[in-house]
Amino acid sequence: MNIEHNVLMQSLVNSTLENMTADYKSQGFEVYRDHLIEGHIADFVAVKGDKMVIYEIKSGPWNEDKRRAVAQLREYVSKLPHGEFKLYFIGPPRKKSIEIEDLDRKLVEALIEEDKFGSQAAGMAYDDVMHLASWVTVDGISDFEIDDITIRKSVTEVTGTGFLEVNMQYGSDGDVEKGMGMVAKEAFPMTFKLLLDLEGEIKSIEELDVDISSFTE
Repeated sequence: MNIEHNVLMQSLVNSTLENMTADYKSQGFEVYRDHLIEGHIADFVAVKGDKMVIYEIKSGPWNEDKRRAVAQLREYVSKLPHGEFKLYFIGPPRKKSIEIEDLDRKLVEALIEEDKFGSQAAGMAYDDVMHLASWVTVDGISDFEIDDITIRKSVTEVTGTGFLEVNMQYGSDGDVEKGMGMVAKEAFPMTFKLLLDLEGEIKSIEELDVDISSFTE
């Protein structure tokens, strides 16, 4: 098991414990981490009144001493009137494969059809690129990846990345026709956050950040 893997797993454990701490504190529990109970260190303990919840986090193989300690903690909790023992497994993250059919096409259409969301939404994409040429238009999105989906009551929040492909025209149409101007294609890394309605249509573009540093530096 390499060092990078160990660091990653420890980071996942710490993140899990932080989330659990915030959750139980919001419910009025007193929270303790690495807490000594009956001669054993419990990973996470939450106490409110006569209720006690103990978590042990398993993110890898346990030796015999650890297995014995966990068994004794479980036995201790089982004897409490309002005790709970929970074992939480954490494994290495797997490569995500999330797809929403035609979402990349819908995002392109939303950016092109400025009236659909108003100039503010389209402007988020254009702000960084619109001054790079006389005319800038969205041509497509490549390497479109969805990173996360959060489903709420009436909307779905989607975040992800991709490359915004644009046509950049230098000079007027007449200049281009006379050979005094030119049209170039560029692709810029971008991140996005969208809200979708229950039908999967784009309701709003919450964030759209385009990185043009490769072009300007």
